[in-house]
Amino acid sequence: MTHDDARGDSSGPEVTLVEQGIIPAADNLLGDATAAPEMVGLVAAAAATAAAETNDDSKGRKGNRSRPWYKTPSVWWLLPITALGATSRAATIAPRTELFIKFACDELRPEYSVDANPTYWNPSPTNNTLIDVPVTFVHENTTSRDEIVKTTLHHPDKRCAQDPVVHRAAAKLSAAITSAQGIFSLLTLGWWAQYSDRAGRTKVLGISGFAILVADALLFLVAFKGKVLPGGYRILILGGALDGLAGATLLGFSAVIAAGHAYVADCSSPLTSFWTGCVYAGAALGPSLGSLINSYSNNLLSTFYVTTAVHTIYGIFVAFIVPESVSDEARAKARELYERDMNPYPRRRPATREGWRYRDWNLTFVGIAAFAVAINMGSYHFKFQYALKTFHWSSVQLGHWLSLVGFWRALYLSVILPAILKALYAREARRSNGDESDNEKEAQVKRVDLLVVRVSLLIDLIGYILIGIVTSQMPFIGATILLAFGGGFAPSVQSLALALASPSAHIARRGARAHGESLPPGAKQEIGRLFGALAVIHALGAQVIGPAVYSTTFGASIGVYPRAIFWLCAIMVSLAVVAFGFVRLEGGHEPEDSEHEPLLA
Repeated sequence: MTHDDARGDSSGPEVTLVEQGIIPAADNLLGDATAAPEMVGLVAAAAATAAAETNDDSKGRKGNRSRPWYKTPSVWWLLPITALGATSRAATIAPRTELFIKFACDELRPEYSVDANPTYWNPSPTNNTLIDVPVTFVHENTTSRDEIVKTTLHHPDKRCAQDPVVHRAAAKLSAAITSAQGIFSLLTLGWWAQYSDRAGRTKVLGISGFAILVADALLFLVAFKGKVLPGGYRILILGGALDGLAGATLLGFSAVIAAGHAYVADCSSPLTSFWTGCVYAGAALGPSLGSLINSYSNNLLSTFYVTTAVHTIYGIFVAFIVPESVSDEARAKARELYERDMNPYPRRRPATREGWRYRDWNLTFVGIAAFAVAINMGSYHFKFQYALKTFHWSSVQLGHWLSLVGFWRALYLSVILPAILKALYAREARRSNGDESDNEKEAQVKRVDLLVVRVSLLIDLIGYILIGIVTSQMPFIGATILLAFGGGFAPSVQSLALALASPSAHIARRGARAHGESLPPGAKQEIGRLFGALAVIHALGAQVIGPAVYSTTFGASIGVYPRAIFWLCAIMVSLAVVAFGFVRLEGGHEPEDSEHEPLLA
């Protein structure tokens, strides 16, 4: 959701970004995230740019009218299966956390999981003083385990959830998987962007969908035969690497999400906001659905059986049934343009104003703040472990809590924030005394965006401080719900960054949305390059650096002061607040011409 949407403009799908409240988005359910530019901008914008360069938009729409309905690309092909996929993916968040604890516990604390019958032995029966010594007799099943195929995996022993050593190992596993996803996603995301232009959106969606199935298969392999595998449960890190290579990651920063947005953009559908809303609804419903399945089955793997079936249906559906949205002609031209140099890792040089006498560092400070917030996204798995340990929750209670927070987050982003933005823009319009020039409108957008960003960060800061103070579960739940109201950061910082970097591109996007037109090629290129840079910042923080930092912190403090991770989150948010304190909006400047002044160099 962007601020232009809140003003009643039709959504411009070419550069639409999602918040990563989605899958697993476990992360995003707590507020952040992306939340982060949960950024699919690099792929989506690159796809839109290629489409603009080939000028096939109008031809594609005319061609679609002559196709039969089952060969005509439409957002309705993708909407149901995407919402179902978001729901199923979110359903695994809570059981996945508990599953990691069980894997670590089975290896480090095997005495917690064996069939044990405790009794007491009196070592000196003739002595008047009795000393009861607990002795555990272990009954070994004589049936060969190799002949038994397990289909049920019970919840871990309660002692596992209280053991700091087990939590430390589970935290390292979560961080390793997420980092593997992030590193390989960074390395391949630009390639997937170009490949979706050359081969089509549905092929990327299908490949990513089947890659998730490989990760699911590895999880079942560890659950059934983890003791005989080289490295044991650590082979799950390989699944994370495969996810990253195929563009499918747990945090939603992935080629599969980006390709979905690009598909919607290709269809020129006005339902982009509705599409994103359905994904949010699925992400909020998923954890409770997973908890419901777990509570009835008493099997940690039951949710994964369901999601694997959904992933199979998803992969087959998008690969073989969903019509391709990129025409053959557009794909052929994209292949011809493949040799062009496209750098997905641009760096921003400080812009200058007033004849090089003053350097504008606003975008630098915005990037610092976005990076700090992205690092916080790497903390979510450890927050779940904190809740399991501190409040003695199971994955059932954890799932209900995630759905509650996800509901408030979706409500805020879909209803409350748009209403607030509408009121703020109305106030700015009254204060402008009827000035409808582009410069004045841009100034209004910047002021509103900066205000929303700062307020969102302050809400996050207060929320993390409260979580660091409270020790009981009801105040903890209330404080995490408060974090959901900091979700305005992501759409606001994206809009503000574009307005600061390239006012001309921002004006073009606003005009295109107001009139339902396509963006000019130059504006698409500027937007794509900026969001690509933000995407890299987000991925580095959320999937590479963040998990490593919070895994180390959680592992070191879990046995002494588990709430240390929340104070570290507060410090990172404080850094973002300070960075935005240096952002200065000044009037009287002519918009830079993006056709002559390169946005990124």
